[in-house]
Amino acid sequence: CQVYHRIMVLPSSFNQEMWDKWRRRDRILHVLRISFTVLLFITVVIFLGSEVEQYYVAKASDTMWAYSGEKVCGFLGKRSAGKFALNDAFVTYDSVEEARKDEASIAHCGDCGWCSSTQDINIIDKTKNTLTETTTKCAKLSIPFGRGRVERCMDENVGFSKGCRDCWVDNILCTLARCGFTCTKSVFLYAEGNNKNGSPTLNPCLQCDEKMCGPN
Repeated sequence: CQVYHRIMVLPSSFNQEMWDKWRRRDRILHVLRISFTVLLFITVVIFLGSEVEQYYVAKASDTMWAYSGEKVCGFLGKRSAGKFALNDAFVTYDSVEEARKDEASIAHCGDCGWCSSTQDINIIDKTKNTLTETTTKCAKLSIPFGRGRVERCMDENVGFSKGCRDCWVDNILCTLARCGFTCTKSVFLYAEGNNKNGSPTLNPCLQCDEKMCGPN
């Protein structure tokens, strides 16, 4: 038997340059398809992960108890009240009345803690409108660089005392572990800030942080 070969006759205008253009176009389309698929997969994972985290947030107990108690942290200046405190100048009192009897100024509600110092309280007061944004930027550094880079970012951009800074970094890492998908969705995808449209309600990221990594 005879074998016949079909020969495709190309137009005279067809040349290697056109082949190269087609190949480049195909490569670009291939990269775009892969990029779209990966982006879609990541988006689905973020949304599903956020839904799982929100399920546990809904089941978590409310934290209003931490803001409605009678205890206060009183500032005594250079005097000593003879009571245990993390900082000699600050003492936890069972009520405002007890603090006033001791002639202490009210520093803040609740127990005194690592951030109960004149340095840290002044920083929190001065940066109350920017602190969340600053710490969010520092938190993003924890993903590629770890805790040490977050600590350095907090030192450079906030200036808390070491004890207070460590508490904040602990909270940042807790939020990353327990609210990472929710915060990625609300901060990166929606660029949603706190008090959106004047509402006092926390955004999903901060609400998750409050209930999963808050006062407890």
